[in-house]
Amino acid sequence: MRNLSLLITLVVPLSLFAQKERKVIREGMRSFEEGDYGNAEVQFRKAADLNQESFEAAYNTGAALYEQNKYDESLKQYEQLAGDEANQSYLPQLYYNMGNSLLEKQDYAQSIEAYKKALRLNPDDDDARYNLAYARKKLQEQQQQQQQRQDQEEQQENQ
Repeated sequence: MRNLSLLITLVVPLSLFAQKERKVIREGMRSFEEGDYGNAEVQFRKAADLNQESFEAAYNTGAALYEQNKYDESLKQYEQLAGDEANQSYLPQLYYNMGNSLLEKQDYAQSIEAYKKALRLNPDDDDARYNLAYARKKLQEQQQQQQQRQDQEEQQENQ
């Protein structure tokens, strides 16, 4: 009987703890869907504080950061998740989101690598395939612009 009461004493708080985390995540999702990404980030971080093992809280924090144009922070969030062995089944999504953050930062070469990783893990991801082609095009344009600038500088030096 004492063991049962000890078990109940331990399980009930854990259950309440999980319920609170779920509630905070739902509040964050509501804010996210309403376009209030700052509040969504706050709620997702609260949920992550309640359960540091929560993939959902961490992943959604990354999404909220991305929507606020905080691409470096978003990228860091996804990289941390990708480095955790427990999240291996989510790697295609994580690499895709890393690619998006890198693309927004105009780091086209790195975004290409992230999209390639996403496609290796999920060859059916048409969005990753499209974004890969787009990133390649943007990298080519960037390289052409750099070459044009370099050519102009050389012409000015020769005059």
